[in-house]
Amino acid sequence: MRRDRVVIAAIFVSVLAVGGAGADSVVASVNGRGVTQEEVDGPIAGKLRLLEQQMYVLRKSSADNAIARIVVEQEAAKRGLSVDALRQQLSTAGGTVAETEVEREYLENLAAFASMSPEEARHRIRLDLETNRRITAYRAAVEKLIAAAKIDWSLPEPRLSSAQAAPAAFVRGPSDARVTLTVFSDFGCTFCKQVQPALDHILAAYPEGVKLVYRHFPALTQRRSVEAARAAHCAGAQGRFWPYHDALYAEPRLDRDAVQRAAAAADLDGGVFQSCLAEEASMLAVLSDVEAGKRLGVSGTPTLLVNGAVLPGAFDRTALRSAVERELQRVQLGAAAH
Repeated sequence: MRRDRVVIAAIFVSVLAVGGAGADSVVASVNGRGVTQEEVDGPIAGKLRLLEQQMYVLRKSSADNAIARIVVEQEAAKRGLSVDALRQQLSTAGGTVAETEVEREYLENLAAFASMSPEEARHRIRLDLETNRRITAYRAAVEKLIAAAKIDWSLPEPRLSSAQAAPAAFVRGPSDARVTLTVFSDFGCTFCKQVQPALDHILAAYPEGVKLVYRHFPALTQRRSVEAARAAHCAGAQGRFWPYHDALYAEPRLDRDAVQRAAAAADLDGGVFQSCLAEEASMLAVLSDVEAGKRLGVSGTPTLLVNGAVLPGAFDRTALRSAVERELQRVQLGAAAH
């Protein structure tokens, strides 16, 4: 079994090495007819990109841990302390737990402590609160050390080339922006709705440096999501995609009436709008975006690309702003180098 694992690992490393070859590179030959890297990668491009992104996330997480360890070691040396002593010092910065906090937790969770005596329950609550406070204080202190450190990133980040991205249909922001945010979204997706304020904040904070590209990626099994995507496409055909987009995400829930109310709010021509919804072209346009997303490895919503690099996991305003700042700096350094 152990030998099998070694062989599998070796094959995986070999596959990754081949993946770095040029598109015209020949990776196999059949009776003199070569099989190119492009032929091999084409049908599985989305899966390969998912693997690349997963590898990057793992490496980035490991790098973050290494950075945190190094800044703590350097700070300990600066203060003349051992690393363990510094960690203890940073952990105790959260202060003590007040009796009122313990009592409040106890009273709010009486059912959970039914099998314990009141004294035992309060003791356990105090220990939990103290542990959480120490962890929070330590993390905050390490984040400050990291923020004050000079960190130069050179970890290669997987990016999608312009050849892999479909032409932009709906864009908000300057055409010459240094950072392009591409969001694959679904009007029926709760998380997609929740990230809208973060996207709006970034566009307002960087009016000259960032543009947003919207891609439809509705769940094709959800009729309302597909209908909403088609409706947004039809609004775009009247040059009113973004007003419609904003109006539909402002609706409390997605239903047929919401689609029509958003059309009225976006001041659409009702007759033209209804005709467009009835045409097959609106469905084909949505499916085109979905297929483009699948080729790029998109598997869920919202998926956000920052200049072609996938922003992993759930993103909020802080994570998005950090990613944009890093990208602006990278682009600026690249321009200066040339």
